[in-house]
Amino acid sequence: MTRITKTQKATFDAHLEAAKADKFDLEHVSNKKELIFAIENNLTIRGLWNFCWKQVSVTSQLMSSPHIFNHFSGAGINIARGEMKRIMNKVGIDVK
Repeated sequence: MTRITKTQKATFDAHLEAAKADKFDLEHVSNKKELIFAIENNLTIRGLWNFCWKQVSVTSQLMSSPHIFNHFSGAGINIARGEMKRIMNKVGIDVK
């Protein structure tokens, strides 16, 4: 598996911070062009975050308490980061 690029890491970190604050720029996007446009313009998308977070195991989700202690489990973050990287690679955002 290749490493995550700087752009992809910055995008993930922005989504993680938005999830902690529960403040996203967009609720969802409806197609690939909107997704690419939003990510290239540093917009955070609640639907993208929710999709990535649903790939995290139930155990890791239970160990996280973002709305109470502003904490996400390390395993959960790694899985969500990998899922977001996979999505960005699939649509061609900063692939190496």
